[in-house]
Order: sequence, then C-alpha cells, then structure tokens
Amino acid sequence: LINDRFHVQQLMSEAVDQLRIRYRWKVLDAENQAIREHRQKKKEAKSKAERERIGKWEPERMENGETLPQIVSRSKHIILKHWSKWNEQQKTRAAILFDKFPKLLEGYSLSMKLTDIFNKKSGPDEARLNLARWYNEVEKFDYMEFNKVLDTFSNHSTTIINYFEERLTNASAESFNAKIKALRSQLRGVADGNSSCSDWLGYTLKRKLANRENPLTLTHLVKPKVNRPIRRIKKRSYILP
Repeated sequence: LINDRFHVQQLMSEAVDQLRIRYRWKVLDAENQAIREHRQKKKEAKSKAERERIGKWEPERMENGETLPQIVSRSKHIILKHWSKWNEQQKTRAAILFDKFPKLLEGYSLSMKLTDIFNKKSGPDEARLNLARWYNEVEKFDYMEFNKVLDTFSNHSTTIINYFEERLTNASAESFNAKIKALRSQLRGVADGNSSCSDWLGYTLKRKLANRENPLTLTHLVKPKVNRPIRRIKKRSYILP
C-alpha cells in the first residue's frame, strides 16, 4: 500500500496557503482600521483648510505599485508553485511578500523541502531519514495550520515511505478517470453504462488504431448508437373564445 506523493504534497501546500490567508485577514483588518482612523481625523477637523490638508485616504503602495492587501491576495499561485517556475512579476511580488512576512517564507521553504525530498532519487532508508529531519523542522515551526500535515505523517509514515521503493503514483488512474468524465460530458449522460460506455471506449480505441495503421479504414467504422432517454413533450389544449 502506497500513499500518493502528490496528495501528501497537496496537504503541505494547503497548509502554507492557510497561513497566507491568516496574514491576509490581518492585513485587511489593519487597512480597515487605518481607513476608520483617517475618517475620524477628517471628521474632527475644525476648518475646511484642515480637512483639505488631510485630504483623501490613499493606501500605501509597494515597490511594484500594488498595495499590501493586493500582494497577499494575489500570491496564492506563488505559494503553490516551485520558486524555479516563477516569472519576473511573481518574483518581485514574492520578494515583497516574504520580506513583510518572514514566517510565510519559512513555511514555504518547508513545503519546497518536502517536494525536493520526493523528487530526489533515494531509497527508503535515506528517505526515512530525510523525512524525519523535515518532520522535526515542521514541529519546531509550531503553527496550527500544519497540524494536519504532522498527523498525516504520524499515522501513515509507512505507506508514505513505501513510495520510495517503486516510486509509483496514481497519476495514470486519475488520468483515466478524467477521460471517462470527459466522455460522459460529451454524451450528456449515459443511459446504459454497461453497453454505451464500453461501446464508446471500443470505438475510440479502434479510431486511434486505424488512424495509426491506415487512415483510409476510418470510413469503415460505424459510430455506435447511444440509447438516450426520449424526451416526451406534453400536449397542451387551448379553449378558443
């Protein structure tokens, strides 16, 4: 039995994103408090000249022209991606974000360390040692958003380490499920799943094989009929005056 590595990494990414959301609410609360204080200050002004001097409230802009709430809100994809895949705009935004919130940088670094452990071609013994060291770092980080990650590793450590023996994932199974869902959406539902789905899958496979061997044989394939439910239209009677 093997725990899929991508689901384990997803748990860690979601934990880091939850930490980002926590900081986002703090930033929004601070901005709302600043707006209230500015309005109160303008309300207490005794003259028109003083109110004009106070002026309209303007949020603080960072180096890239965005406000801090905008940067935190727009950083979700930065948190979920590896730093090597950032574009220039994301790099600038990440530098401001992590400078303002060093703990978020620490949580993101722990997430990337887990990804590097899974990407490294190591055996189960070496992976167990690396994961144990990483687990201790997450424990020292001590944020409630990561408790679920720690519990998962405590309860399923054996099945997680089993991945490093054969490095198997369920990517092929999920890909096949996605193809079935796409097929069902194209058919707008299947009346008889046993016959219609198998007919369509067989027909699709024949098309691919025929197209690979001889494109002319496509004309001899007959598209299977799908038993769709008959829509009955209720007749309405009208009484003429």
